Amino acid sequence: MRAVRRLGRPAAEETTGATGSPDIVELAGGDFAVVGWDITGEIDLSMLPGVHCAPGERVVRIDRSVLLAARGDIPDA
Repeated sequence: MRAVRRLGRPAAEETTGATGSPDIVELAGGDFAVVGWDITGEIDLSMLPGVHCAPGERVVRIDRSVLLAARGDIPDA
């Protein structure tokens, strides 16, 4: 699997006082990957019908600013 580009600006420009480096990247096949903080064991998804974390999946958190900065780089199709 190969990442081809970062979406948005570098995380260091978007986050204030954050540790780590949350990012959103586009993969060679057109899918996206998110680098963030693993919150799988901390989040309660039970109030959201149809939302669950399957075996082999993880729930990650990124700063709102990182997602908003990437918004313009995400293609419509």
